[in-house]
Amino acid sequence: MPPLQQEISTIVILNWLLAAGACSVAILGLGEFFVAKKKPINYVITAICLCFSVAVLDYLLQSLGLYREWPWILYLYYPLELLSGPLLFFLFTLLVDRDFKFRSPYLLLFLPVAIATGLMLPYFLREPAAKIAQVPLNKTADPLFGSLYRFIAHNLESWVLGCIALFFARTGLALRRHRIRLAPKIGSVIIFALLFFGAILFYLWVNFFPSESARKSSILVSILLVFPFYFFQRRYPGLFGVEGPERAAERYKDSTKLAGRDTAKIIERLGGLMSEKRLYKNNELSLNELGVELGITAHQLSELLNARLGLNFNQYVNGFRIEEAKRRLGEEKGGTILDIAFDCGFGSKSTFNTAFLKATGKTPSEWRKEGDGGSEL
Repeated sequence: MPPLQQEISTIVILNWLLAAGACSVAILGLGEFFVAKKKPINYVITAICLCFSVAVLDYLLQSLGLYREWPWILYLYYPLELLSGPLLFFLFTLLVDRDFKFRSPYLLLFLPVAIATGLMLPYFLREPAAKIAQVPLNKTADPLFGSLYRFIAHNLESWVLGCIALFFARTGLALRRHRIRLAPKIGSVIIFALLFFGAILFYLWVNFFPSESARKSSILVSILLVFPFYFFQRRYPGLFGVEGPERAAERYKDSTKLAGRDTAKIIERLGGLMSEKRLYKNNELSLNELGVELGITAHQLSELLNARLGLNFNQYVNGFRIEEAKRRLGEEKGGTILDIAFDCGFGSKSTFNTAFLKATGKTPSEWRKEGDGGSEL
């Protein structure tokens, strides 16, 4: 077979593989959206899969010249690829750090996406003929936006690499400060993050060559990484920090921290301390202090709560605080909500409101107004 014909045949096969892969990734993402008990990580996986699949399909359709029939698809993958950077950061971070909380500084990760989308909005809103006339966009002679479009085009993958590198830096800092422990689950996530990082570097390297089949092959490598990552975290959730009850119980049995201890009795004593002494009313109650009351270490108490009750320290203590607040909001019509919050052990109004809303689905004001106070235990 002549080299040119062989190249064409290879590209045709790659086009079909890319289309099938992108559609499969989209289906996986939609599957995460429809799971029964969704967590933030499910939404992140859905968003990543959809961004990735739409970006690949958009690139594929453009490479096939179909943009002349569907000009609205032109360069949609620019903002989508930028968006995949922060989404990958949040995905990997949520997998290694169960206590990760989204804070306002993390919004800066979406700033390049917003800026690029804003700069490209004039192009997206142009008439079809005008959009087609500017293909390829990174070589346009537009005096106003030409250099900006080129800058965006040349830094799409760099931004994604930067976000993954930020995950490595944050994880390393958390390990150094002992906020998380190096465990197989963290190692598994880091390995997959390194694989994605390497796949993007491979794509950048391949782009130095004029071969279309090489470029599409490098994209296919990234798609193929998605499937083992997805199925491994489904089949072996413990490797990715998402443990089912069976695995949690198994891990608990294998633990040596509480070896020789009557854990059932400790849990009974813990419940008694919280109900009778109402230690939860101390808004400075710490894991160490509660461990001293029980005669065990903070690490042992933390493991006990996680393995036997499936809760971390804050979730466990706040559960008692919320129950008392619910009761008092229904019974004490005269007291202010803030006074009740402080007296139940919460240190701030915002913390109380957030915990109460998460536990009941209502704000404290709504709970009091509807007269649904009282303990549900």
